[in-house]
Amino acid sequence: MINQSIKYSLGLSALGTLLFFISTGHIGAIGLFISTLWGSVNLYLIDKLAKSFLLTRNHTHTSFLLLIKFPLLYFIGYQLLQAKIWNPWFVALGLFVTFLGLVISSLLQLSGKFA
Repeated sequence: MINQSIKYSLGLSALGTLLFFISTGHIGAIGLFISTLWGSVNLYLIDKLAKSFLLTRNHTHTSFLLLIKFPLLYFIGYQLLQAKIWNPWFVALGLFVTFLGLVISSLLQLSGKFA
């Protein structure tokens, strides 16, 4: 389900980035896609971290994921917010699109089970 929601998120984000770029002509619209990509990587790592910790109990793999996720990924996220290239609203919108992709994927999965 996570992989499907990432596909929906990135597809929505690519479309939104294209529309914002065409309408505003500002390179800052790319912040929407980059922050959605960041959110998707974060979601993917959360999934892998939970599976590694809860299912396999592989502490080496879990430690490696923790070292990637928290210091590195969150440093990159901080840099995204501090960048003067794009508007922080585009970054916030990109993070929302990541959540929206998860909701859409969940609703589609539920409708498939109960249809």
